[in-house]
Amino acid sequence: MVSPQSQVDEKPVGSDEEGVEELVAVQITDDGEEIVYPDGGIEAWSCLFGGVCAALCAFGLAASVGAFQSYYRENLLDEYPASTIAWIGSAQAAVCFGLCIFTGPLFDRYGCRPLLATGTLLLVLAFCMLSLATKYYQIFLCHATLMALGADLMFIVPMGAVGQWFFLKRGLAFGILMTGSSAGAIIWPAIIANLPEKIGWGWTMRLIALLMGILGILATLFVKTRLPPRPPGPFFHLSEFKNPAYAFVAASFPFLVFGFFSFLTFIGTYGSLAGLGDFSPYLLMITNGSSGIGRLVFGFSADLVGTFNVAIVGIYAMSILTFGWLGMKTAPPLIALCVLYGFMSGAPVSVQGPMVTAAASDPRLAGTLIGQALMVQSIAQLSGPPIFGAIVGAGTPAQQFANFPKAIAFGGCMLFISGTLVLCARLYKTKKLFAII
Repeated sequence: MVSPQSQVDEKPVGSDEEGVEELVAVQITDDGEEIVYPDGGIEAWSCLFGGVCAALCAFGLAASVGAFQSYYRENLLDEYPASTIAWIGSAQAAVCFGLCIFTGPLFDRYGCRPLLATGTLLLVLAFCMLSLATKYYQIFLCHATLMALGADLMFIVPMGAVGQWFFLKRGLAFGILMTGSSAGAIIWPAIIANLPEKIGWGWTMRLIALLMGILGILATLFVKTRLPPRPPGPFFHLSEFKNPAYAFVAASFPFLVFGFFSFLTFIGTYGSLAGLGDFSPYLLMITNGSSGIGRLVFGFSADLVGTFNVAIVGIYAMSILTFGWLGMKTAPPLIALCVLYGFMSGAPVSVQGPMVTAAASDPRLAGTLIGQALMVQSIAQLSGPPIFGAIVGAGTPAQQFANFPKAIAFGGCMLFISGTLVLCARLYKTKKLFAII
């Protein structure tokens, strides 16, 4: 087992032709085993490139739920209330993240490529089927089954694989990895907002299917594990929840995604109700673009000041900005909100994986332990946007707009609770105010 105080060193492991030694990170476990992290090299960065491709598909879809919500509300499913439509994206996210409790152990046992190849096929099939869907139940099934299963298989793998190649640079590596999510959350909404009017909904979905296939193939080729597969043993490690640091971190995730995904789902709807017209879909793209910059900045910062410290600052800032949303009803302040909120959201998103690994007792079970934490998170991803939508209601546009402040305040409270739980995990690890953790 690896304790919170496991020894981490940099030491030379070889030399090149000019005699220059290469430094790596070495973590020494309580049982004396050395876990070596290259922290660079062609294989490590190639794995990270493949991980970005996978994240663009899986994380990018999760962050694009607002674009689908807006399109369905205004076109295919305009006769349904917002809360009913919100169940589509919520079910997709809940299945995707909920199944991580199974995908994590499968990754630990069998590695990357079988999971990534299967995930690619399922995503391509999902969008091909979605191109033919016209009814609520058909759209729901495409999102909540094929799309969710495919994204799940491509979701946990890059997080576990990249973590095997980087240690001292893990924050930066995960920040770069999560820029794939931001790229997807800009590309997919932009396609959905512009192409259906030009080539139709069906061909738009088929184009996305083609792009998913290309990105999935690249991910399958480049993402690779470095540590040997875990030998057969317990499929889950629920005893890890007895570790207070891990338990606090896992408990913080549902409250985080409740506030975050509700913002992503409804910021476009809010802009439409506020009278922004055709500019409304771009609020989501602005948020996700700014989030990509934040993920790089905070991912790099996490290596300098600590993953827990970065997450706490980011989540509390998101809570404050959510309450600031209450007074914003015109385009300029809403654009500023999306830029700031997106940037600060990059903090917790970029360090989710490293934070779980840092809180865990044994980093060699990274896939399983991240999967368990994301399974807890899936509860809020299923219920969060529908609850937010139910608070907004299904009345006239004026009535919905009038109800938004109650939903916004509720989302802000959820983020505050999340930040407080991460703070508890950090205080359990160390009570030193300026500790890098």
